[in-house]
Amino acid sequence: MIEQARHRLAFHGALMLFLGMVYGLYVALVMTDKVPGHGEIALGSHLNALMGAFWLLGMGWSLAYIKLSDGLLKWCVWLTIVGAWANWIITIFKAITGDVAIEFTSHWSNNVLFGARAVLVIIPCLVGPAIWAWGLRQRSSR
Repeated sequence: MIEQARHRLAFHGALMLFLGMVYGLYVALVMTDKVPGHGEIALGSHLNALMGAFWLLGMGWSLAYIKLSDGLLKWCVWLTIVGAWANWIITIFKAITGDVAIEFTSHWSNNVLFGARAVLVIIPCLVGPAIWAWGLRQRSSR
């Protein structure tokens, strides 16, 4: 099970890194006013992709040291994958719309992004790493 999870994390990390680098081309176009968008948010989105990729790759590497049941490992891996991808995808939409999406407002697009962020990013990105840290904790040698 661990090897399958490591492979899944490596694949998603590598794919996110590649797509994040390609997205960097869009960021350059936005920041030079060649295409519409919000440059600072687009740059943040680009960094989200890179950080998410390294997070997934780091988690995959660390699974050699984890002690979790197969069920908890599956939850840990999928929550982290969903959280990393959703974080990047939502910030792509934020870069297009200019919405901040950190609270509910009177703008429908902001509210949709904030709701998606709460469900697909905040919850998975808190629970997945908590399970990960729990599985990596030191155990007494007794």
